[in-house]
Amino acid sequence: MTYADINKMFTAEVSKYLALGYHFNTSTMNASEGELGKVDLTDGKEVVRVLLRTFSKDWDKRGVELIVDVYKRQEWN
Repeated sequence: MTYADINKMFTAEVSKYLALGYHFNTSTMNASEGELGKVDLTDGKEVVRVLLRTFSKDWDKRGVELIVDVYKRQEWN
C-alpha cells in the first residue's frame, strides 16, 4: 500500500460522514505522537473521530491503522 493509497482510504472514510451531514469540529483537534491525520466530524449530537496513526507492536510489527470512534454529546469532554 502506498502513501497515496492510505490518503485515498482516509479521504473515503471522511467523505462518507461528510455526505451524511457531519462537519469538521476543529475545537477537538489535538496532535499527539504517531498521528498522521485526524478529523473530528459533528452533526450536533455526535462527534465522529477518524484517526490515521502509526503503530508498532513488539519489534517486528509496524504499520498504519485507521480508527473510527463515535462519541455522544455527553462524552465529548
